[in-house]
Amino acid sequence: MISICPGLRNTEYRQPRTISKYVSSILVIENYSQLDNFVLPIFANGSPTLVFNTAKATSSNKTINNLTLYGQTAKPKELFIKNDFTRIAYFLYPNALNSFSNIGAKKLTDGSTELVFLKQAKAHNLQE
Repeated sequence: MISICPGLRNTEYRQPRTISKYVSSILVIENYSQLDNFVLPIFANGSPTLVFNTAKATSSNKTINNLTLYGQTAKPKELFIKNDFTRIAYFLYPNALNSFSNIGAKKLTDGSTELVFLKQAKAHNLQE
């Protein structure tokens, strides 16, 4: 376990074999000692990422809900979280986006989309 911030617990997992074709790694970050607004740096890693948050956040004055798909991050940014949280990030291989959505990696570069707005997510009540 590597601590990237004091009071923060993070663990990186190897992906299960069943998803290894799509997921390069999984990172879980937990913060249950939130005293003030927490700023989580998002580093450029060039990997699309599927993220689940237990708390809503903001980034670039945009609300980030609980289930978000980020494109390849080329420019670093910050995520602001006001409450205790757990964040689970699935770092995907670039070709994985086409496997479960019709959103191309280039369209999401340095951006994100809330998965609750995708047709497939609505059909399965994914936000719940």
